[in-house]
Order: sequence, then structure tokens, then C-alpha cells
Amino acid sequence: ADTAVRSHQNAYAPYSNFLVGAALVHEDGTITPGANYENAILQSTCAERTAIVSANATGYRRASAIAVYGRPADVNANLPADNLCPPCGLCRQFLVEVAQLSGVDLEIILVSFDTERAVVLKLSEILPLQFGPNDLSLDLTKWSNGCCDKKH
Repeated sequence: ADTAVRSHQNAYAPYSNFLVGAALVHEDGTITPGANYENAILQSTCAERTAIVSANATGYRRASAIAVYGRPADVNANLPADNLCPPCGLCRQFLVEVAQLSGVDLEIILVSFDTERAVVLKLSEILPLQFGPNDLSLDLTKWSNGCCDKKH
């Protein structure tokens, strides 16, 4: 969760002014950070997806958990201290892909606005009716370990 909190400082969010950091935790303990990135046509990439895509680029496709932390850029924003930043719908779909590649019900760790608390949920709790590669009867074995037969 600390990596997610640190990563929010790297967010590029001039349009929403809402900074989000994520940390994708792999089976071997490696952590891939992510931060949201916005652009002028408002086709943003969320922190969760940047972590997933960055992990994929380094050969990591399997994960056991993801931590997410989000807050307004304004440090004086009037939000409840226990406010959470859950993944958006598109990020939840990306997380289904990671979970099914990994063969797990991914843990979702949501860090509170004040960083004093965290809520730990399973992906199936925040997206109970999932659709993913398993529903298409795909054999993901050759894809789950990354490219070039890397053993992650």
C-alpha cells in the first residue's frame, strides 16, 4: 500500500486534479507502481491500468493483489478522512483479466484519504458478475507467464 501512496505523487492530472497511485503485487513479491495520466482530449489512463500495462511490458502478467490510493491535488480538500478510491469500471475489467490469468480472486487494497486505514476486498466483491477470458473458454496457459517463456 505504501507504493500506491507514493505513486500518487507521480500522477499527471491537470484536468481532474485528482491524483491516484496504484501498486500491483506479483506472486514473487515484486511490486509494479502506476499513476494516473490524463490528456487534453480527456482519454485518461487510470493508475491501476498503468500498473498493469507497465507490468506486462516487463513480462509480469500474474498478480495476487493491487493497492489503490487517490486524493485531490488540493491538500486542503474537504473530504472525509476515511474516503476511498475504488477502481473504475474499466479498471475492474482489466483486473478481471489479471485475476483470471493468475487463477486467483485478486485482493483489492483501498487506502483511505488520510492513509491511516485500508479496506481489503476481493475482486469478486466489487465486481460480482464478471466476464473475462474464462467465459470465452480460452486457454491462457501460454499467456499467463509473460512473453518469451519468462517464469513470473
